[in-house]
This record gives sequence, structure tokens and C-alpha cells, in this order.
Amino acid sequence: MSDFILFAFFGAIGALIADMLSDGYIELPKVQDKKFYPGFIGGLVVGAIAGILIDKTYLTAFTFGYLGKEGIDFLVKGGSKEIIK
Repeated sequence: MSDFILFAFFGAIGALIADMLSDGYIELPKVQDKKFYPGFIGGLVVGAIAGILIDKTYLTAFTFGYLGKEGIDFLVKGGSKEIIK
């Protein structure tokens, strides 16, 4: 059970570092115009899930936590259209 938590932790830390490097700051969760924006918490959740689902080593949990957050940001911002051009 403790390995499960450590994989989630390393994945979440990878996502947090990805968030800090891409934005230069950590965005706090907020409600604006009746919509909830999870901020860095959303990245932590994605990173933790990626860390749990990937190949059971701490380094890969961290790496896929980082890549999971960056990959979702890439797709949401329409990055796939830039590759096709």
C-alpha cells in the first residue's frame, strides 16, 4: 500500500514541476463566472493517476506525472493542429 501512495506522490510532484516550469507560477483553484477552475490541483490529480498507472518505478512515475500534465495541456491548447501544419 505504501508503494501505491509513493507512486501517486512522485507523479503528483512531476505534474507540479511541469506546472511551475510551463507557467512560471502555481495557479490556485478558483470559481469564476460560475465555473470551477482547478488550477494546480487538477495537475496534481492527473499526475498522481499517471504515476499510479505507469511502470512501477519512482522515476517513471515522476516522468509520466510530468508528461501527463504537459500532454493534456498540449491537447487542450490545440497543439495537435500545429503538428499537422
